[in-house]
Amino acid sequence: MRPFSHSPKNNTVTKWLTLLTGTTSQIVFSFLYTGIVVSEYNLRHIYGISLYDIGIQLSFLSLGVILSEIPWGMMSDKFGDKPVLLLGLSGLVISLLLFSFIRSYVVGSDINVLISLTFLSIGVFGASINSSSGRSIMSAFPPGEQIFAMSIRQTSVPIGGVIGSLYFPSLFHNAGDKNTFLLCSFLFFLCIIFVIFFVEKEETIYRKNNLLFENFFSCLKNKKIIQILITSFCLTSTQISILVFGKETIILQKSISFIKIDIIVPLILVLGAFFRIYLGKKFSLTNPTSIILIMGTINSTFLIFMVILTKENSPLACLAFILAGITSLSWQGLAYGVISKLGGSTIAGTALSLMGIAVLGASFITPAISPFIILHTSWATFWIFMAMISLIPLFIKSYTNTPLKM
Repeated sequence: MRPFSHSPKNNTVTKWLTLLTGTTSQIVFSFLYTGIVVSEYNLRHIYGISLYDIGIQLSFLSLGVILSEIPWGMMSDKFGDKPVLLLGLSGLVISLLLFSFIRSYVVGSDINVLISLTFLSIGVFGASINSSSGRSIMSAFPPGEQIFAMSIRQTSVPIGGVIGSLYFPSLFHNAGDKNTFLLCSFLFFLCIIFVIFFVEKEETIYRKNNLLFENFFSCLKNKKIIQILITSFCLTSTQISILVFGKETIILQKSISFIKIDIIVPLILVLGAFFRIYLGKKFSLTNPTSIILIMGTINSTFLIFMVILTKENSPLACLAFILAGITSLSWQGLAYGVISKLGGSTIAGTALSLMGIAVLGASFITPAISPFIILHTSWATFWIFMAMISLIPLFIKSYTNTPLKM
């Protein structure tokens, strides 16, 4: 593993512009991705498609990310961030433009094919942002600030998600689908301009003789990378369970209204993003892996408290839910920073793409199996189970035996 070399050309302004570019690109993609998902009702009624069809089409969005995340990461390690980002963002612009202008000419069952292909391409090209923007950010910042920078970058996902969930459906309804997708296309075009001017072209001398799959297997052989991936999968599973099913637990308790709970969830996302930055700033120079474990343990504790307080019908159960939600979100910036450092300048892109797969995998599996657990046991058993999932990283052998050198 070769550490990232901090270029003297990356002065204070340059490094923050690089971070701004990566973060903004991720916010726009998160806005689009989340916005499409939460606009399921609007999509069905505008295009006259069935619930079954929209379910399949939305799955193509995730499928595109899953299929392309690792290839983008490997290409980033091989060719550098800048060309990969430009290719991915250009693909997003073209996909959205084509859909905006072609869809009015497509009728009948063909609209299902067009939507599926468009969503697949959005997922495929959008995955490039997650896999490639991290390398340039790590290179732009000095070693002592790299994890902090990645923590800021990772706030883009919840921030974009909040904006998308709040405003995309109304934008879709009021401005129409064509104008909405044209707006997103324009935003991605602005991101391309940012990349052209603010992302430095990396030296690829260390990677010019590497085969693409060498980086992939190098990641799989690195025990610390695997440990971070397992940890991220476990903690993301808990995070998703809280965001998806936590509010129903509180609502069933009848101590809080639907309106208030809809305010609380965005609040959790915003506060979680804030704590990602705080932890990245505070602990980037210490052993961040220990902080990740501590946050998982604290999260598990709050979940147990939520179960106890819910059983006693205490209004404090809502507070426990909020704190569990915040802690479930706060660790992710550190984890992305750690895995980038572990990958170094040679395999960071591939490592980040594997991280994306771990997070996305947990996001897919958790909602799929959770109802089965809840229906066959109870809500209390489910939350205790998820609390135990958060503690699994503690038992991974040698996880913190060797502190990560900053």
